[in-house]
Amino acid sequence: MDWLNIATSLAVVEWLVRLGISLRVVMRRLPIDTTFAWLIVVLALPIVGGITYAIVGEARLGSRRARQIRVLEGPVGDHLRRLSRQGQPAMHRLSTSCELVWKQASAITGQSGTRGNQLTLLSDTGVALARIAADIRAARTSVHLEFYILNTGGAANDVVEALIDAARRGVACRVLLDDAGSRRFLRGPQARRMRDAGVRIVRSLPVSLPRALVARLDLRNHRKIVAVDGAVGYVGSMNLGDAGSFASVRSGLGPWVDAMVRMEGPVVERLELAFIQDWILDAREDPRPLLDDARDAERRCWDNAEVVQIVPSGPGRSPRAIHDLLLTTLYNAERRIVLTTPYFVPDDATMHAIRAASDRGVAVSIILPARVNSPLVRMASHALFDELLESGVDLRRYNAGLLHAKTIRVDEDLTIIGSVNLDQRSFYLNFEISLLVYGVPFARQVDAMQDGYFADSIPVDPQAWRSRPRFRRVAESVVRLLSPVL
Repeated sequence: MDWLNIATSLAVVEWLVRLGISLRVVMRRLPIDTTFAWLIVVLALPIVGGITYAIVGEARLGSRRARQIRVLEGPVGDHLRRLSRQGQPAMHRLSTSCELVWKQASAITGQSGTRGNQLTLLSDTGVALARIAADIRAARTSVHLEFYILNTGGAANDVVEALIDAARRGVACRVLLDDAGSRRFLRGPQARRMRDAGVRIVRSLPVSLPRALVARLDLRNHRKIVAVDGAVGYVGSMNLGDAGSFASVRSGLGPWVDAMVRMEGPVVERLELAFIQDWILDAREDPRPLLDDARDAERRCWDNAEVVQIVPSGPGRSPRAIHDLLLTTLYNAERRIVLTTPYFVPDDATMHAIRAASDRGVAVSIILPARVNSPLVRMASHALFDELLESGVDLRRYNAGLLHAKTIRVDEDLTIIGSVNLDQRSFYLNFEISLLVYGVPFARQVDAMQDGYFADSIPVDPQAWRSRPRFRRVAESVVRLLSPVL
């Protein structure tokens, strides 16, 4: 009888805990789909659901990191105010849709757009790695790299060797790598060689059991940044690895297909500022010397009319930055939208914006890889196809590899390119970086790249898609319920 009473008491306590967590979920006023997903997890999975929410349910950055962010506000705020006085674009030269996005991005980042930049789109991973290695070999003062994944092998080894050589000749080389994404490299022999040569390597958002008690471990640094001498920068979707070096290649998904943008001009200082802020949080350095170096870097200024902005996003002060900018972009499109992403699991607000654009006559195309390296993400994505096809969206499946480029092209002159996937992890949980370009010349470069994606893609036939087996439709709909927490 005593054991029965104990078991009953424990069951009551466990239910009270679940109800308390459920109340916490409801009171946070998350998006409705996210709220329901967490309620399902917490209420349907005894003990496990509550533990899962405690570990990954809230965007806890940790108390030390929160203190560091507050310390950074002073010197970084001064730097931002100086940048905001530079490079103000001539507003009358922007189209209406570009102007609205520009204003919102300026309000979010505290920085205006800049002119006078030279942009080169690199759609071949081998070429991008070769250009990065060449720029590092030419470095005189500093090399800053920030990546989610660093895989050695192939062309990536050229970048590693260029870093080692640069450090040996006295260039300040700093490499910031996500601790989860680059775990194998960080604990391998190449990392030791780089450190021995003088390259500073720091783990971003360290993963450990003690840290799980104070911070959420699945908040990841997904940014891809290169800055050389404060004058040359790269941003985009490419991790630092040869296109054939990833596990998806060995599993039959094909090479990763990425896009990077090489930049010269005033925008590089904005890009480097994002790196500096991330570096300081994990390396625990005084930010002022790095900010002074960024201010004093020599940059050439080109005579062109394109306005460029850097938009960092992620948990913290602006957790909805890129999501809200994306909604503004979609709702103000007038003629065409072309989206490419490897992982397509948007929230209801984004889905509604895409469907609304198509319903009002905007030509909307979405290019996704035919095969991805996450079965659950693939199923959740497939559950959305019916809605999109009903609205007349042109859905295409890319067959020449794992399309990993994240690009958004709107009308004739607006481009967004960077590390952001069209999923809720990128919107709310990952630290991401995006490049916004307002101008026709660069848009044409991206259009040419996307034309290649179209050529290697097969449209999804609405009738054939609706005739897929019923058990698949049911399974995909069930997985979709969990999409906010995948």
